[in-house]
Amino acid sequence: MMTFHYKNFHRQGGEPQPTPLIPITLKGPNRTGTFEGLLDSGADTICIPSHIAEFLGVESSREIDTVGIGGALKAKTCAMTVIFPTPHHIFRWDV
Repeated sequence: MMTFHYKNFHRQGGEPQPTPLIPITLKGPNRTGTFEGLLDSGADTICIPSHIAEFLGVESSREIDTVGIGGALKAKTCAMTVIFPTPHHIFRWDV
């Protein structure tokens, strides 16, 4: 079993809410960075802000419609490696 600690996170236009933020490493073609990510066990996609995509040097392949905790939005797809460490394993996905 994994345990995740909750931190107060300011969401756009709202009060801080306890949120499961976890450290993740994102690897793009130009750079690698470690960030705090929102753990959403029911999500079908991984979303990152455009400034992080630019930092990593990822290229967008197409635009799609998606829905998240902030509502509906347009998103761009890209390819990168996501690394998620746990106390006993390191999980790696190429997305």
